[in-house]
Amino acid sequence: MEEKISPLTIARRLLPLCLALVLTQTYIWTALVGWEEVANGSHAGARATVIAIGTTASPTVMLIVVISIGEAILLDSAWGVIMVTAGYLTNKFVKPIIERHKAEGRVEGITAGREEGMTEGIAVGEADANRRWTEWNSRRIEAERAGVPFDEPPPSS
Repeated sequence: MEEKISPLTIARRLLPLCLALVLTQTYIWTALVGWEEVANGSHAGARATVIAIGTTASPTVMLIVVISIGEAILLDSAWGVIMVTAGYLTNKFVKPIIERHKAEGRVEGITAGREEGMTEGIAVGEADANRRWTEWNSRRIEAERAGVPFDEPPPSS
């Protein structure tokens, strides 16, 4: 639960935004009123013009405060809506695409692994078969040289 500030009862984290909005809008309003007073030129002297600006602009300051609080709350709510919407869209569209790519990558990896394993297995098998044939043939040749009958079956049988 966020701490509230009395009497405005707004969240403490929104206070800087509210103050910035109040000051900005008060300056803008005062500048517009001053522009109007100077453009009318109905006051004699700078002091009378400043007093006219102050008396015309000051009654709206409380309205500006209330409007600023509303704007801060709306901006905060809009940010929350944006974050919730972004989370929803990420879960709805982005994550399924990522998961699909991961699954496709796993399938490709498994397929490549099988192919690599088969190639390596075939090479090992051929090397083993060649070794057995070479050893068998060496024993056969030695038996022929020694004049001993050689009745060992070839490795393929």
